[in-house]
Amino acid sequence: MKLAVTYNKTGNLLMFFDPTKMHDANGSITYTPVNGEMHAVMDLPKELESKPFTELHNLLRVNVGGAMPKLEAK
Repeated sequence: MKLAVTYNKTGNLLMFFDPTKMHDANGSITYTPVNGEMHAVMDLPKELESKPFTELHNLLRVNVGGAMPKLEAK
């Protein structure tokens, strides 16, 4: 599963959503992060795919230390 993730420079999640829900037959919604925020579409770790969507903010962080940021369990 992919998540659209907004995070800060230390990897704290500020917001996330299912990017497939951003468009339908009636139109599309876009998202633009503000200064100091980063935004990317990332893979949800397999071990967390069965968790309820409403719990993911407590379970995830963004690893910003590598060449590419990636979602990981806290």
